[in-house]
Amino acid sequence: RCRVLITMNTVGAGRGSTMLWETQPPPIHTSAPRPWMSEQSTAALHLERNLREVDEICKTGLIAVRLQVLVCEPIPGVWTEYMDSMLPNCGGTVAPLTEGVDADANAHGSPYEN
Repeated sequence: RCRVLITMNTVGAGRGSTMLWETQPPPIHTSAPRPWMSEQSTAALHLERNLREVDEICKTGLIAVRLQVLVCEPIPGVWTEYMDSMLPNCGGTVAPLTEGVDADANAHGSPYEN
């Protein structure tokens, strides 16, 4: 089994008036439109696609992946939990199928405020 370190550079993700980390990540099990504003759209979609690709690599069972995400400041836990849940085949924790009662309560605010 081969071991690989993948580094994702997210420094400056979502440049514009709002950084990506200042928005809420999307719920995992939903087909609803993504909540991001336009300047975060490209960064968020690339991040999601890259995480899915890394998870597919792990799914083969031939490669063990360690993922390192570069950021310019500490990011809210809700984002690290989101990224972890996108990598179940790499050892991440699968997101629950149901959200808590207050799932929509913080859907539009900044995760830094929680």
